[in-house]
Amino acid sequence: MSEISDWFRRKLKAQEKRLTFLYVPADHIIVEGQIQQNVEQSILPDEHYFRIWVKEMRLGSSTRWFTDLTPAVHSLASLSFADEKIDLATIAGPSAIEGVSSGNLNQAISLNHPLTTILPFVGGDVAVSLGLIAVPVSDGIGSFLKVVSDISGLLGAAQLSSVVSITQTAAKSVQEFLGVANPALQLLYQDTFTATDGGRKLKSGYILAVNTPDKALKPADVWVKDSRVYVGGTADASAPLDEVDYMLVHLQRIEQRDDWDEFSAINAHLNDAMLAALEGNREQALKKLSMARTAAFLLADLTRADRRRVIQAMRDRVYDQLDQGFEPLANISIMKSVTGTDQIRSPLASVMAVRSGDAASDKALDYPENSNIIEALASINSYGD
Repeated sequence: MSEISDWFRRKLKAQEKRLTFLYVPADHIIVEGQIQQNVEQSILPDEHYFRIWVKEMRLGSSTRWFTDLTPAVHSLASLSFADEKIDLATIAGPSAIEGVSSGNLNQAISLNHPLTTILPFVGGDVAVSLGLIAVPVSDGIGSFLKVVSDISGLLGAAQLSSVVSITQTAAKSVQEFLGVANPALQLLYQDTFTATDGGRKLKSGYILAVNTPDKALKPADVWVKDSRVYVGGTADASAPLDEVDYMLVHLQRIEQRDDWDEFSAINAHLNDAMLAALEGNREQALKKLSMARTAAFLLADLTRADRRRVIQAMRDRVYDQLDQGFEPLANISIMKSVTGTDQIRSPLASVMAVRSGDAASDKALDYPENSNIIEALASINSYGD
């Protein structure tokens, strides 16, 4: 998998410490008294995305957290992306995970913290390693942890292709930190998934990594009720899992991205196409649309199935605007007369205001909350707000 993964395996063997991970049964996930449906679903190559979350964590009082040791969460995902194999290695210290603090010791901490960005599954093997490490408290190590955590945070960008060039740098910084800090290993989950027959198939679900020095837990006895881990023979008879360190991980399946128009590779061309359509310049609008569609087609962040949907959605947006046949906003005073204000909230209207050369256009980027403006622009097009 990688030298980082090997480090964790060696550490686990050297500690001779019992660390358990198990897959929570799909029918053991309960929200507001109801068993959740579709918890466990196959993640298919070129059709789905996946994302890894830490949903809940517990730091037991048996470890001297925040006095001698600082908790940090490690993650490593090795997968194919843009026709190459990449390692997404991260370490997140307390400063990067809201809720992890000395005030929450010996308590279940609801985190909902993403360990990865949204990742397209293109097939091949996906190796995942997650762990909770105990880092010795010192000024130098603490500063090093903060730097590595900040570098790791860059890999959480929505558009992975925009930061893929720093994956090796991030992995190297994590590896160097582990070598210098030599942290203890509290929790560990490692597994490899594949799209081919004979291996473990990649699918959504919940995984519990737990430090059980006395006895192993059985999957049949583990329940997740309202994102809290319980243990017992039945859901009703179960009690909260206490006295041990644990981490509840969610492997999420995603079918469609709703943030595709925020990708820089698409955004600039699509915005230009929409502005040209708003001005009635059909030739320029279709030219920019073609550029946006090409960018989407080449974008590794989209699955093959979702890419077709995105390209169609862009076409629909631009053609809908062309069909409306609106003339450009000739002067910002038009917006003033409609809204009763010289401050424009809409980014699109702001661009048009600046293009109009109106003396008040310097205020167009203020974007104050103004429901009148939103209502006015809604009549122009669906992207006015």
